[in-house]
Amino acid sequence: MQAVDIEKIMEEIRREIKEKGYKEEDLHFKDIALDAEEPSGMRYSREDAERQLDYLSFHSDNPVFFPLSGNPVKTFVQRVIRRIFLFVIYPAFQFQNKHNATVTRFLKQSMNYMNENEALMEQLKKQQEQIDRLNEEVENLKKRQD
Repeated sequence: MQAVDIEKIMEEIRREIKEKGYKEEDLHFKDIALDAEEPSGMRYSREDAERQLDYLSFHSDNPVFFPLSGNPVKTFVQRVIRRIFLFVIYPAFQFQNKHNATVTRFLKQSMNYMNENEALMEQLKKQQEQIDRLNEEVENLKKRQD
């Protein structure tokens, strides 16, 4: 086990604060920029969204019991412990599985909504092109009449 030198760590933190020019009144956790990339900054990808939704659909149900293997004594003890704690664990698994199913259904509905919107947008673009073409024809006919 390694010995942790708290003073050395604190000295490094103080040095970094001085280098960045922070003052005591300036320091707020919400103001400090993090280097990690946030998932919300990801670009939308239909293929990725469908792949993730398929994964969620398949894995939304968490089994209470999964197969045990290995040492027979260890597996016997694990089975006994499962039976003892089943009344505590089973309701939590049921709640989580219902939650997962609800979230998955909502995401599927959202995906269907996006698909409908894309179809409507495509139809709207075609109608706008048709309107533009008809407006050009009307303008040309007006020019010919004059």
